[in-house]
Amino acid sequence: MIEEIVENVNDTLTNGPNDLNNSLSKLKDTVTITDPFPIELARNALVGFSLFSSQVGMQDKEHTENLNPLGNEKWEFITDRIFEGILRLFLCTSAVEAIADSFCHEASSIIASSRLDHHQFWELVASCVVHSSAQARDKALKSFEIWGLSKGAIASLYALLFSCKPLPPLQFAAFVLLSTEPVTQLTLLCDTDKVFNNGSSSNEDSLDTSSEENVRMREEISYKLEKLPQEVLEMDLLAHERVNVLVAWCLLLSHIVSLPSSSPARERMIQYVQNSTNSAILDCLFQHIPLELYIGTNSRKKDVELPAAASEAANAATRAITTGSVLFSLECLWPVGPEKMASLAGAAFGLMLHNLPAYVRGWFSDIRDRSTSSAIESFTKAWCSPTLISNELSQIKKASFADDNFSISVSKSANEVVATYTKDETGMDLVIRLPPSYPLRPVDVDCTRSLGISEVKRRKWLMSLMSFVRNQKGALAEAIRIWKSNFDKEFEGVEECPICYSVIHTVNHSLPRLACKTCKHKFHSACLYKWFSTSHKSNCPLCQSPF
Repeated sequence: MIEEIVENVNDTLTNGPNDLNNSLSKLKDTVTITDPFPIELARNALVGFSLFSSQVGMQDKEHTENLNPLGNEKWEFITDRIFEGILRLFLCTSAVEAIADSFCHEASSIIASSRLDHHQFWELVASCVVHSSAQARDKALKSFEIWGLSKGAIASLYALLFSCKPLPPLQFAAFVLLSTEPVTQLTLLCDTDKVFNNGSSSNEDSLDTSSEENVRMREEISYKLEKLPQEVLEMDLLAHERVNVLVAWCLLLSHIVSLPSSSPARERMIQYVQNSTNSAILDCLFQHIPLELYIGTNSRKKDVELPAAASEAANAATRAITTGSVLFSLECLWPVGPEKMASLAGAAFGLMLHNLPAYVRGWFSDIRDRSTSSAIESFTKAWCSPTLISNELSQIKKASFADDNFSISVSKSANEVVATYTKDETGMDLVIRLPPSYPLRPVDVDCTRSLGISEVKRRKWLMSLMSFVRNQKGALAEAIRIWKSNFDKEFEGVEECPICYSVIHTVNHSLPRLACKTCKHKFHSACLYKWFSTSHKSNCPLCQSPF
């Protein structure tokens, strides 16, 4: 019945008459369910399936006697088939809204309102979708794409996520599908096969390997990330479009978290964020996070009892950093209210600090109002930095990059790391100190001992480490590992790039590969691309021969 409604709506709005009023009238008739019995029957079936599934799940967790007469393997096969059918229902209601939304806003509103008449049924559908397996989701998506509607599965899920009349469980289920496997790899990007090639690196000899042109976002989300935040600053704090912008950013952050650290895909996504998105989103977040308590004070967590919204934001920021997820905040976001928006803003800020430290630091350093920057720093110092610093030091301590030439010692009490690099009869100790408001303030890097190293090389090594840790796109441990690899390569005789004086590029971690045919010096493709762009010439930076 639901699939028949979808096909009728698709025909009505894509192939029907151009008369708007006539089309809307036909749409209302199409989505109106005159006989509620099938929906009631389906609702009862979903209740029974949910209860039985939860009972079987509890038995598995408690290792009690399994009362399931089908056996585990057969039961998993059957449940996946049932979940596949439920997911198809969910994709149907998503597709109807996407098709209607592409026609006009009134049509989308009609579809969203029609679900409210059977909200219990759709809430059960959404609950099952959240608990479905990746295998069931994959099969449902493939079968849906074969259907050949005017809107695909991803576009349909976006339409439901950003629905003009939210039904909370449906919005949350749409976010879960878009942010988890197997959908997450298709959620954000156009030309996904080109950008994500099983995590392998693209051709490093191309001049634009580090540029944001490698990443093209889907139109459903790109405007919300790149242009809209500036407009959102002027909107009501609970405006529908404002909520959608924050949700879109949460989807982007969840996707970045899901990518392996230091993978080319993650590096390109972070480069896209730095080059193409609007950092006004951080100003938006702090319109929801109350800062009054932090203005002109260095308030710590237990100094005062926080108001509800401030408490929600603070706890959400800490929890997002700890769990690497914003799902807990999105699950209770709708219906939207000030405290729920504060929680979402806090969670988003926590994830941004954790995964986009350089991006947040760049925004923070541009704040001109000293009282505002001081309040933001106090909030971060109290609720975010302790957890982030502890995580960083623990990861560095657990990292396995130490060898005969390199050693690391960590002092959690002083929030500092000492890296000792020795080779033959040369060596130096570099100290990395994390500030109390890390990562809003940059880490401090200092050389406390050097042996057999010229002043020029000592300064170069120091600046190199500083560059790596301050341009970090994630954990400090990864920045230190790359810095060590940089000097391993140098001692192996790999030629440094004459533009940046580094073997490993500080942003995309590539090696110098593009060689001048005349002087034979090799350059990073990104450095050369930037050199050509700024000099408006295509000559070798050293010998000035045409490159």
